[in-house]
Amino acid sequence: MKLHDLVAIHYFHDCGLNDVQYDPEQRRLEISLDFCKWMQDYFVEGMPDVIAVKLVFTNVSQYFDDELGQINGIFEILDGDPILDESGAPVIDDAGNMGVSFFVARGFSERPSIIKVYAQDVEFIDMGPFVYDD
Repeated sequence: MKLHDLVAIHYFHDCGLNDVQYDPEQRRLEISLDFCKWMQDYFVEGMPDVIAVKLVFTNVSQYFDDELGQINGIFEILDGDPILDESGAPVIDDAGNMGVSFFVARGFSERPSIIKVYAQDVEFIDMGPFVYDD
């Protein structure tokens, strides 16, 4: 799927961020999260409220994270949006890729971080219902 479709279809607020793995040699970024399915426009009763999801960005031309550091289980996505210019148009980089950004809360007392990625495609992989640890 294209990055525009990812942020047009899915709402990322309150999703728990579990892991971010970037491989510059493979030009691949993987983001694992606890995805709030109950907050989606397409949610219907009977679906799991929260699912484990892996976002796999391929042909990454640019990746940036703002001092994300060690992910410790209390990271939460505040927003996931396309990167736009001053006129509101999506920003396309020199490789022809659109960018998306995720604002990430890193705890209650720290300032939020940002993840920016420009990539050709992204795969949204449903890893199944989230399993709560007791």
